Amino acid sequence: MPGESLLASFDVPECGTCETIATIVRVDNRPAGRGFRALVAVKMTLTQAQRAKAEQLYLCKKAEELKKRSESSRTLRPGEFYLKN
Repeated sequence: MPGESLLASFDVPECGTCETIATIVRVDNRPAGRGFRALVAVKMTLTQAQRAKAEQLYLCKKAEELKKRSESSRTLRPGEFYLKN
């Protein structure tokens, strides 16, 4: 219910986990058979350490995505070739 607090945990694979207290601000009940019974909006209040951890997780995930893009750009696809001078 709105106003209730809960512990929210965010796990970013290969990067880590961040936990914080979240307060429920809105609950939208969904019709049966839609996959989720309800959608819940929360307000998170992060301490300075939690904010730093969340930023570190974000940057870790972005670095992983950039690395994958870089690796895929070096891989030749069928029919592609490099010209040497």
